[in-house]
Amino acid sequence: MPVVGASPASSFAVAAGTSQAITFNVSATASPAISSITVLATSGALSHTGNIGLTLLPAPTSATFDMGSMLILETETPTETTRVGLLKDWGGSITEVSLNGTDYVKNDDPGRQIQTSLWNGNAV
Repeated sequence: MPVVGASPASSFAVAAGTSQAITFNVSATASPAISSITVLATSGALSHTGNIGLTLLPAPTSATFDMGSMLILETETPTETTRVGLLKDWGGSITEVSLNGTDYVKNDDPGRQIQTSLWNGNAV
């Protein structure tokens, strides 16, 4: 199997005013790369070409860390890092939800974090 394959894989006709979906299948062994796909469109004697850019990015990586009183789940892509942090000392309260180092949880005083609430549905 090629590293990147297209479906449909060969030339095809598309009637005026309609569209055709093309699926690109990427092998798990594909390396990150930038490629150009040339499209040729013809109608009678008219002919036009255009290019489409295809960028293969590395798969995101995920990791968990136990940092004493904190449990961290972190996911990274080439351009972004997201983290969720749970404070074990506070019953697993979420004390960090960050994107690229900016934390969106208010930690100015205890009790304002994101916490699990258990309720059985009865008002008793």
